[in-house]
Amino acid sequence: MKRKHMLIGAVLLGLLLALATGMTLAQGPDQPDGEAALAPGSVADVSGRIPIQGRLTDADGTPLDGTYSIQFLLYDVSSGGTELCSDTNSVDVDNGLFYSEILGNCSGIEDGQQLYLGIKVEDDPEMTPRQGIYPVPYAATLRPGAVISTTGYPALHVESTNTSGRALRAYATATSGTNYGVVGASGSPDGFAGYFYNTSASPNTGFAVAGLHPGYSVSDITSWSHPAGYFAGRIGVIGYTKDSAGTAMLGLINDADGWAGMFTGIGNGVRISVPVGKQGLEVIDGTKNAVVGTDDGARLLYTEESTEVWFTDYGFGQLEDGLAVIPIDAIFAQTVNLEEPYHVFVQVYGDAEVYVTDRTATRFEVHLRAGDPSVEFSYRIVGKRLGYEDDRLERAPWDDDLALNP
Repeated sequence: MKRKHMLIGAVLLGLLLALATGMTLAQGPDQPDGEAALAPGSVADVSGRIPIQGRLTDADGTPLDGTYSIQFLLYDVSSGGTELCSDTNSVDVDNGLFYSEILGNCSGIEDGQQLYLGIKVEDDPEMTPRQGIYPVPYAATLRPGAVISTTGYPALHVESTNTSGRALRAYATATSGTNYGVVGASGSPDGFAGYFYNTSASPNTGFAVAGLHPGYSVSDITSWSHPAGYFAGRIGVIGYTKDSAGTAMLGLINDADGWAGMFTGIGNGVRISVPVGKQGLEVIDGTKNAVVGTDDGARLLYTEESTEVWFTDYGFGQLEDGLAVIPIDAIFAQTVNLEEPYHVFVQVYGDAEVYVTDRTATRFEVHLRAGDPSVEFSYRIVGKRLGYEDDRLERAPWDDDLALNP
């Protein structure tokens, strides 16, 4: 067989965004009519095909006719190396001109590297030189540094149907300075810098967002000890779930000295708001404490626990002729149900014995039984929190699998 020569009039590569346009010598005999002209607003074919047009001649330059087996190979080097992928087609040639399409789904193609097309016809060796691959208009919009701008919605849609695939991969490789894999910014006070949605049917599988420190994977979710994500703004993070057994935000740590959650700021710390009757703050084992500084380092001061929901107020008083009428603070009275029985504990500061009578919703009285009729004292009043009068040692079945038995 006489050795064949080929002139590639146009190699139109979209790499997953192919479009039949660009430099062409002529339309090949089998190129579908009308595909190059798209109506305004229509969507280009983004099936991943790479359209190729060329001219095939014999060694003397005579155009060939007939059907030929042509193998198209993609490389990341201009000569030598190993092909990233190949596609062999039976191609009709008419007066030397042909049109064919190859698949651009090479597993080794990523990061927008320069590619080269190699061609073999029938049993002939690969023709040289290889043809460099260059982006067509749609693919050019995704070249490094490109800006995607539209008045429509969305500006860019990336989707993967592979159950173990990644729809988008973004990272910064600079070795110095500040690196950001992804930066999101919204120009609207009601907009979202980033919006992530998990369609997993199971509430315990899948991640809408997984931020991973180098060297960690999703399987390390129980041992994250590096910042997985950084959020800053008027509202830094919003966690939301509409599942009755769901968790809006979950922090896990597998380090004995680490923290599942930490909040630090120059303003307020943590605010918890739930409907009346719901659990506001829950601590399984561990302690609830304040941290204060002393000459001997930071020290922990612990809270008291109670079987019921009580609010407490403290004050001082003094008997006059053996009697003191103590008004209950009006603001405190709005937080408790003083129609329910409440406690009053009195501590005298002198030689006297006293007792409490006439506990009403607005006052109580302290009387002298014996001793100093003008003794000073302090008192503590304890009432049921309004709306929680009947709560006592409630069951917490949702935590039965977490709580340790005493």
